[in-house]
Amino acid sequence: MLGLTACAGPKGNDGAPGGVTPDTVTITPDVENSIADTVQEYNEDRVTQGQDPVTAGLSCSLYTVPNTTTQITGASLTRVGGWTYAGIFNDANGPSAPGLSVLPAPIRGVYTSYYVIKCTGVFIAPIAGWYEFELSSDDGAILSVGGSLINNDGTHGITTKSAVKFLSRGASSFELDYFDIGGSHALMLLTNGVPVSAQNFYH
Repeated sequence: MLGLTACAGPKGNDGAPGGVTPDTVTITPDVENSIADTVQEYNEDRVTQGQDPVTAGLSCSLYTVPNTTTQITGASLTRVGGWTYAGIFNDANGPSAPGLSVLPAPIRGVYTSYYVIKCTGVFIAPIAGWYEFELSSDDGAILSVGGSLINNDGTHGITTKSAVKFLSRGASSFELDYFDIGGSHALMLLTNGVPVSAQNFYH
């Protein structure tokens, strides 16, 4: 289930202007139906414009990077391949050797260091409101939801950053980039302390 939160934020970073507290948005048990209805309406609009409808999951690609790489931004990327990911981002801090769960099972143990994953698509907001995103990663990660949102790039142990953004009902562009040099890894995307549901991701 998607969690929404209401909180005050400073100017910039898509938070509320100083001194303004956004209204609390409450998610009901009907959220799954709300997401399905929102996707149906979005796809109907796309079809009328001659575009293909979106389908569940994110479009992800795997890249290798030189062993001198220290961040995603500016990295020299060599594409390995792509897949559709229909899961959540909830890899807690642990050894890199088993491989990140976002990777397809047959290659998880093969790519455990010096790689970048880019997952793109749309995030479905079933109702308009202030959405709080919390991104934890080891090493770097960058999140965009309807534009840049969280920059947690670089080579570092598990680090958590969060941001709020007002999203209109419907689809917002989504991209989550992740980078690991090996040793240990972590990649978690949460709202209100729980992983963002896979039902919110389409491509």
